[in-house]
Amino acid sequence: MTPLAEFNIHSDAFAAARLFALTSPDPSSTMPPSPAHMAMHTDHLPSPPFLQPYPEKLSKMLKLSLVPLDITMRHVLHEESYLKAVQPLQQQHSPLATWVSAFVAPVFKRSIDRTISLHDPLAIQYALTSAEDWTVSEEQDIRVEASGQWSRGAFIVDRRGGAKKKRGAERGDIGDWLDIDKGNRIRVIKESPGDGANKFGDEMVEKIFGVELSRQ
Repeated sequence: MTPLAEFNIHSDAFAAARLFALTSPDPSSTMPPSPAHMAMHTDHLPSPPFLQPYPEKLSKMLKLSLVPLDITMRHVLHEESYLKAVQPLQQQHSPLATWVSAFVAPVFKRSIDRTISLHDPLAIQYALTSAEDWTVSEEQDIRVEASGQWSRGAFIVDRRGGAKKKRGAERGDIGDWLDIDKGNRIRVIKESPGDGANKFGDEMVEKIFGVELSRQ
């Protein structure tokens, strides 16, 4: 979407920031400020609707795993494999093949290398399988830039290398990045099981259409 932001996060950066904050022991420490337009009202106009602040104490912290573009861009469906599976079914007037081709075929035409990155399917695959088989990072303090002119929707991490400690509010640490009791707790998916990046697209097509590409 931009040099720094993926489409969904950029489209509603405030919602993403609020969701990420639910992984923190202290959600208010990473909550974004209210958008400027929320304060732009007069006595003659009602206040615009906005989300209420989180309660001071949550029943439990959200467990959140991020499947970023870094990994989804490497899991693709090749047009050659897709056509190999779908064309025979279209010739048989398969309703599924006809319906899927109506929205998949145009995407291949717009692709320079005739591939489709499998962003959502990979996230679904992770949710359906054992997390132990995937390479996953330790929990990281990842926050969403919610209002930057050029950086809205970007993921922000602290690359200064300082270790988190029990320190409370301290000068020189704006945002409490070094306070161990604050900040978000998000795991990042690094690698799929085995040779997943090379096989995922073909395996997905085989499951959807009930075919075996290696035998066609």
